[in-house]
Amino acid sequence: MYEKGIIVGTPYYLWYRKDLSNWNDGHKYTPLLGTYRSDDPVVMSKHIDWATGYGINLFMISWSGYESGDLKFFDNNLKLLLQNPISNNIMMAIIYESPDRLRTTNNPEAPWEKNLSEPSNLKILLPDFEYLSKNYFQKRNYFKIGN
Repeated sequence: MYEKGIIVGTPYYLWYRKDLSNWNDGHKYTPLLGTYRSDDPVVMSKHIDWATGYGINLFMISWSGYESGDLKFFDNNLKLLLQNPISNNIMMAIIYESPDRLRTTNNPEAPWEKNLSEPSNLKILLPDFEYLSKNYFQKRNYFKIGN
């Protein structure tokens, strides 16, 4: 999984919907696999195969929730990715997408800034990380530093 101790990662998005509507969001080109759905195991296998064939050994997966609607679909796609027969060929890590989950501090100098001690943020953050830990962090191919 590690080529000479080198880790090469890339963002990986699982947000292409069943109705293919995401492909209407200003994409200039059509992918080699066509306008695919992110829940297609053949597409997932091909992405893993291509990535590892070119030296990528880590997918950094955008994660923005699990509750319902698109968030549930995207989270279910991550579960499908981890069940893919060749998913153990690549490591995976979660990119926690806090902009839509947590409130900002309203600091005009740093509009992205979050106060992780704020009760309303903790009410979301702690269950999110409990969920991620239960469902993903313990997977064999989940990327860890120093175990």
